Amino acid sequence: MTTLGFIGTGTIAAAVVEGLASSGAGCDFVLSPRSANISRQLAARFDRVVRASCNEQVVATSDIVFLSTLPAQVESVVRDLRFRPGQLLCSLVAGLDIAELSRLADHSQVCRLVPLPQVSRRKGPILLYPDNPQLRDLLSGFEDIIRCQTERELSVLTAASSVMSTFFSLQASMVDGLIEQGAGEESADRYVRALFLELSETARASTKDLASLSERHETPGGLNFQTRSKLLSMGWFESLQTCVKSAIISRSSGV
Repeated sequence: MTTLGFIGTGTIAAAVVEGLASSGAGCDFVLSPRSANISRQLAARFDRVVRASCNEQVVATSDIVFLSTLPAQVESVVRDLRFRPGQLLCSLVAGLDIAELSRLADHSQVCRLVPLPQVSRRKGPILLYPDNPQLRDLLSGFEDIIRCQTERELSVLTAASSVMSTFFSLQASMVDGLIEQGAGEESADRYVRALFLELSETARASTKDLASLSERHETPGGLNFQTRSKLLSMGWFESLQTCVKSAIISRSSGV
């Protein structure tokens, strides 16, 4: 029986625990006492989840330890912990690189895992570096595990998540525009949500590149053609790329 320990139980750590505990993976979970509310809720919800009295107990009783503190807390939290030789330490901490993790946990195996909140439903994307058979097996029932070839690739890919709130704002703006032109609020909301969902499913199921999917979803001179052409002329897509590049720079500088 594999025991998974979590040092720091914030939103992402809680989502990982929820996804694994509800997947039938057959693991036991030991959570650090902070955050108190989240760790208590998870322990009350899942039979195999318990709260430890301290971080030292998490490390001592776990086969795999997930580190999920705030970046500024890592040094003070980890420096007094004693990891066993070969024990796997998996960081969920944004911007904490492998070299620093190895320095903090000498003689341990180390890796980085970057999930998003939908990991609670066993959905990806989930970034992993370096590839690790223990983590790969543990997450075998999850969708879209991307095993990065380099740590730089992981850092670059994480920047794509900087558009999540923009994705929802785009939909909200479309709903508002439809309502303004006379659509009912409920109808507009349902239609836009369903439209974006089906487009996402089309992209996931297709083997074609995304650029060709754009062309296949428009007719020359038609409404889709006109909308995309207008956005191109406004530099909308270039502006989006600029924002993502800024996110990559921020990630690289530890911001």
